[in-house]
Amino acid sequence: MLTEELKPGITVYGPLFPEPVQVIVAIPMGVSVKLVGKGAKSNSVYEPILNTEQLALLTAPPAQEPFDGDARKFRLGIEAMRLGLAYEYALEFDAVNNIAKGLGIHLEDLGAVVEISKGNARLLAVSERTQRLFGKTQEKPAKRGHKKAEQQDLFAELLNEAEADAAWRDKAVLSLGETTLDRVHQAMILFATGRGEALKRFLVDDGAGRDARFWKLANALLALYPKSSEENRWVDGVLARKKGLGL
Repeated sequence: MLTEELKPGITVYGPLFPEPVQVIVAIPMGVSVKLVGKGAKSNSVYEPILNTEQLALLTAPPAQEPFDGDARKFRLGIEAMRLGLAYEYALEFDAVNNIAKGLGIHLEDLGAVVEISKGNARLLAVSERTQRLFGKTQEKPAKRGHKKAEQQDLFAELLNEAEADAAWRDKAVLSLGETTLDRVHQAMILFATGRGEALKRFLVDDGAGRDARFWKLANALLALYPKSSEENRWVDGVLARKKGLGL
């Protein structure tokens, strides 16, 4: 940074401070400058005298956001945040929007992943994306063990068992998802509904499993989903197919 860039009110970052520091005043002292600032976390006052080399180690956010972030990283980060908040909890829109703006993303453009309602933003669960990813109504995963009433509704909108069997008999992915996250979610839904052959075609014949990014993201999601969650089981099931399919 340059001395003239140390404007009151900006926050500076760098190895010279243990925390972000908000500038109160910068006083030129020959070739050096005395920075008086307040720690953003501790409220401690810092008054170092910085030379040119030390100033060069400081950075500050731009006055105007450039909106040039990587949307793919944002999608992965926002999914991680959803999982870390123990699933489907809504966050205040302003909090999520601030994260998005920092990455150069317009939250309103992510309607396929984020639901905005009544001042809150919520990331959609995998099951809620069935209609978008397959062009069909949300359907239910294959049952495991004894049938119990409380196990019959895992997706928000379900077909009854007979309808589900008929609907999924000819299940096929009409087109690969637009993003890597879409394709991983498609594979998870195919696994969840017991469509082993469709999953094989999707990964091998359609080529979804030949993209290294697909498996990298699937492994990341496996680490992020709570161990007890259905989504953890689904993505683990998809990953288990990799070796057997020679991918």
